[in-house]
Amino acid sequence: MLSVLAVLVLTAAPPPLPLAGPRWTLSGLTPDSEVDGGRLRVPGARMTRPAFTLQGDRLTGTTGCSPLRARVAISGDTVRIWDVQAGTTDRCPDHALALREDFTALLKTATRIEWRHGTLILHAGAGRLEFTSVPR
Repeated sequence: MLSVLAVLVLTAAPPPLPLAGPRWTLSGLTPDSEVDGGRLRVPGARMTRPAFTLQGDRLTGTTGCSPLRARVAISGDTVRIWDVQAGTTDRCPDHALALREDFTALLKTATRIEWRHGTLILHAGAGRLEFTSVPR
């Protein structure tokens, strides 16, 4: 009986988050689920999507129109992202500015990380960021 319980506990554990390695590309965001009713906003076809890779505690990538760097600490399902540097908006077209601002604001306030059916989700207060991966 004990061995059956041990197998159940081991199989019920969530899979480890395969964060390092692939490039994570934004598939959608919800700036504030209380205001938006939790609807995921998907960037339009004209948008270059924010994306990042993780190497140790370093996050590097793009906001979609400017370089992105930050520091990351993950423990279980808790995440802390700080020292976010998103470059200037000099090369950002007008249609990309709102996405850039929402993305960086949510990234800076992310507190929980979740892995659901191949999607990486960063929860930030009432908002969230969702990413899909592309192997490098």
